[in-house]
Amino acid sequence: MIYDIDNDPYYKKVIFEIKIPFEAKSEDGVIYKGITPNIKQNIVIFIDEEGGSEFKLKVDTSSYMLGNIIERDNKSYFSFETYIIISVVKKSSYAYSLFRILLRT
Repeated sequence: MIYDIDNDPYYKKVIFEIKIPFEAKSEDGVIYKGITPNIKQNIVIFIDEEGGSEFKLKVDTSSYMLGNIIERDNKSYFSFETYIIISVVKKSSYAYSLFRILLRT
C-alpha cells in the first residue's frame, strides 16, 4: 500500500509484507523446509518532481541459523537471522535510480 505523507509531496510511505522460504539442515542431515510468517515492512521513499511516483521494489534476503535445531516433544525449534535488502528502482526522466535499504530482522 502506498500512502501520501501529510504536508510533504516528495515522500511516500510504502507498507508491505513479505514471506521468506527457508531450508534448515540439522546436524544429523534432516532438512526442514518452510516459509516464515509475514514480515511487515514500512518504508518511506523520496519522489522527486521529474520522476513522478512510478517505482518498483526488489527484495533480496540472506539468512543464517543462529544455533542448532532443538527437538522437543516431537517438534523442532531453531532460530535464524535474516537480512532483508529492499531496492527501490524509480523511473525518472533522466534514468533509472536505485536506492537500497538494508533491514535486519
